[in-house]
Amino acid sequence: MPTETALLWGLIGDLLLAPLWLGGLVMGDKRARPEDGLRPLLRLQQFATAARMTALLISLNLLVFAVEVYLRHSGMSEAQLLRRLALRREELLAGHLTTLVTHAFAHAGFAHLCGNLLALFVFGRVVERHLGSLRLLGAYVVAALTAALVSLTAQYLAPGHPSVPMLGASGAVAG
Repeated sequence: MPTETALLWGLIGDLLLAPLWLGGLVMGDKRARPEDGLRPLLRLQQFATAARMTALLISLNLLVFAVEVYLRHSGMSEAQLLRRLALRREELLAGHLTTLVTHAFAHAGFAHLCGNLLALFVFGRVVERHLGSLRLLGAYVVAALTAALVSLTAQYLAPGHPSVPMLGASGAVAG
């Protein structure tokens, strides 16, 4: 398996040579084979999946966001969506623990999702390379729970004890 650096440089080379390949293909050059056009895609796939746990966490975030989009389009209100996915003090006190998980994968919007996934893609790969897949997953879970605990504590200590729903992988990714 090529190293991550070799994959990245190979991908950059493929992208720089793509116009020459495409021109040769259009002009009928026998050296420009159609299957060579797949090489950048295959290299990108290798690069993206070199860190499997990072790829899995990104996929889970995308899956939960797709469910959010579906629920919004099927008529679910923002308040109902927040009750189902966001972590809220009242829900925890009532014994609804599923939001301890869902809040760490749900997002408030597309920009929120993109920012978190970019950070996860860039930094998750490095952390996974140094710590391993299971430790990365453990770090993600511990960071998400720690961020939730800090937020709940801050809400409790604030005057009037406001309850603010927590949504997004920001705490887990930043951890």
